Amino acid sequence: MKITKIVLPIVTIFLMVSFNACSKIEEYKYEKPKGLISNKVANIKEELYKAAVYNIIKDTLLDSKIPVKLNREIWFDIDELENYIHYVRETSKKQGYSNLGLRVYLGAVKEKGKIETTMFFAPTHSEEITRSAGSRNKNSSNIECLNYGTAGEEPEELD
Repeated sequence: MKITKIVLPIVTIFLMVSFNACSKIEEYKYEKPKGLISNKVANIKEELYKAAVYNIIKDTLLDSKIPVKLNREIWFDIDELENYIHYVRETSKKQGYSNLGLRVYLGAVKEKGKIETTMFFAPTHSEEITRSAGSRNKNSSNIECLNYGTAGEEPEELD
């Protein structure tokens, strides 16, 4: 009887913890995303951007004496992105939007007298029943965009 009084609570706690751990594993299931590229391909794209766009902008702005801080990369916290995606899904559902997506915009802010590069996410939706190559996604302009990423002093080189 004494063993049952000791073992039963331990087994119960173990089962509760195990069940909770299993339910959290289910929560994080994912499929491999479409559109993944290797780091090598990403680096080629970054180098092309730097040569064809970034350096021209940087040189032009430096020559013009405009106080600017350029960035080629912005960091966003993954938990904040997941939270934002959940917010967009829930808010869109309430508004009857379907075929949801995110559009990324480049922008600028004025901080301490300097213009700084930024980027932000805007939620989108499509009124078409299914998403197709020719479908046009509209900005969901009554749902807030996500900004507040962090830019480094010097851009992080992609390896």
